Amino acid sequence: MLPPAVRIREITGACRDCGDLTRLSGGLCGACQGFRRSHPAGTCPWCGRQQPIGAAGACRSCQCAARAVRKRARRAPRPRLVPSPAVPPPLDALAGYGQARGWAPDTLRQAWRSVAAVLASRAELGESPWEAARLREFLNERNLVALRAIEFLTDQGLARPSPQAAFGQWLEARLAALPAPVAAEVRTWTEALQGRGPRAGRARQPATIQGYLRVLQAPLASWSARYESLRQVTTEDLTAELAPLTGATRLLALSAMRSLFSTLKARRVLFANPAAPLTGRRIQPPPVLPLDDGLRAGLLGRLHDPAERLIVLLAGVHALRPTDICALALDDADPAAGTVLAGGRVRPLDRLTAGHLRAWLQARHARWPATANPHLLINRSTGGGVRPVSRGYIQATVRRAGITARDLRADRLLGEAYATGGDPLRLTGLFGISDPTAIRYCAETGLRGYDDSQALEGAAGSAGRTESTSAST
Repeated sequence: MLPPAVRIREITGACRDCGDLTRLSGGLCGACQGFRRSHPAGTCPWCGRQQPIGAAGACRSCQCAARAVRKRARRAPRPRLVPSPAVPPPLDALAGYGQARGWAPDTLRQAWRSVAAVLASRAELGESPWEAARLREFLNERNLVALRAIEFLTDQGLARPSPQAAFGQWLEARLAALPAPVAAEVRTWTEALQGRGPRAGRARQPATIQGYLRVLQAPLASWSARYESLRQVTTEDLTAELAPLTGATRLLALSAMRSLFSTLKARRVLFANPAAPLTGRRIQPPPVLPLDDGLRAGLLGRLHDPAERLIVLLAGVHALRPTDICALALDDADPAAGTVLAGGRVRPLDRLTAGHLRAWLQARHARWPATANPHLLINRSTGGGVRPVSRGYIQATVRRAGITARDLRADRLLGEAYATGGDPLRLTGLFGISDPTAIRYCAETGLRGYDDSQALEGAAGSAGRTESTSAST
């Protein structure tokens, strides 16, 4: 028998508000009666009934139903991506593809949904292979991840890269920053460079056109602020824009200006070519200037990520170009031996660089413990793949420290030239640079004085050499 203290409540029916089977009073349970007393009556936007409306904006019945759905969703086990015989072959290979690259379970599930959506929309997308830009637009419209799914579909032969589409988006973004008349004139020039239009010539590579537009970005902005059209630009305006430029940058800007105005003259957009009097005479490269001591000493203090500090040290201590840093493989770095294989040469690491290399390897393993990317440096975009980081990533990292990768490398080579007394063989043997480059930097030693101790003190390592020659670092 039950103890006297236990009371069994008789079930009299289902509450007409929440539907619970319990003891009712006036057709309602006790909880619903209290809810009606505490909340004003109104029309529930979910069920359309005249009910007391709670704080969530709905009646108690609808709020209970929504709460139950959320509770079941939290308790529901995560779906396992186990291929079945009914799964299409591309989806069947996705699990192994992602596991081989160390994708996290969430990344694998998101890629699964994206690839399934693409395969289910063959009628809309047409026959494969699909353009990568079209797939990215398709997935973004449906709030699905695109990067990993497109990588998988490209490797499966179901998608193909679309560099022209990416270049078109980049070009439109550049032209959008210009006034409409100037943008139309520049568009005419870029179409001619791509081999389009009347009397089309040889099409230039997208990288060539991008280089032209980058070097003309400042001149075009200056002319757009003063003139309504490029017809008003004079030879003096071109000369003024070329005056502060030197070396290869000046030659590139001069070539871009002559191409721009000669094309517009040939297309009868201009009445005269203001670039015709300009000559392409080669100018001697500018002298190499060392970095400011304060800037050099505070480089590492401006960066906090282990990867960013390692990039600055590889460029400033070992004079590696951005391309060389991107190409470094995980097997090229040997922290135990204190060496790194760069450009086919085994280079000893100084104590500062070796310490930051170990710090980066620990952070790399903590962030991407199962990644299959063989490169030393990876980021969020490349951590789930096998491609190296881009040169833009390296250059942007160095710019955050307040300097460019080119100036950082030049300062290192100049410091070594002074430290060795202007010995070009030492520079070629240590950094693997060409003989003319080594001779050029060594020739700078006779032009100005340089304190070698200053070049070895910077924590950024812009003048640290090797373990034996950078003890002060």
